[in-house]
Amino acid sequence: MLPVIAILLSVARADDGFSRDPEGVGIGILLGEPTGFSAAYRPGGRFWVDGAVAWSFPDFAQFHADACLDLADFRTADIPNTHFPVWVGAGPRLRVGAGTGYDAVNLGIRVPIAMGVWHDKVPIEGWAEIVPVVGVWPRTEMGIDGGIGARIYFPAGRQGPRLSSPEPDPY
Repeated sequence: MLPVIAILLSVARADDGFSRDPEGVGIGILLGEPTGFSAAYRPGGRFWVDGAVAWSFPDFAQFHADACLDLADFRTADIPNTHFPVWVGAGPRLRVGAGTGYDAVNLGIRVPIAMGVWHDKVPIEGWAEIVPVVGVWPRTEMGIDGGIGARIYFPAGRQGPRLSSPEPDPY
């Protein structure tokens, strides 16, 4: 794990056009229940989308996507240029397992509640999430997903204004 972190940090510090905050396209990892690969698209502003391809061996594979809304961006003078955004989202979850019936395939609705951390000069975002899930097919069932993750961001065309640091109106 340390070599992966070292590579991400060395790439993030390179001045070769990487996004300097979590805007654009992000790719990374999600560790928890389930564990997998994460992707996000943040066009700028408060609304964005993310998703993951994840697993919990030997029980299931999971695919999910969420539409997310940044609720707040906390900062502290103790850690300058660092943001602690809080967001919520909603989206579908599909689990495919090795069993039969409900364990074979089930569909649910996720509602992630998360807090992240990122620095103004580094295009890496870290986060922790807890995700209530309502299974809707083939039967109704409540559950919880959760984990921690990190993504590195690459620019994706024209960027919108950031939630935390709006540009002043020049007029």
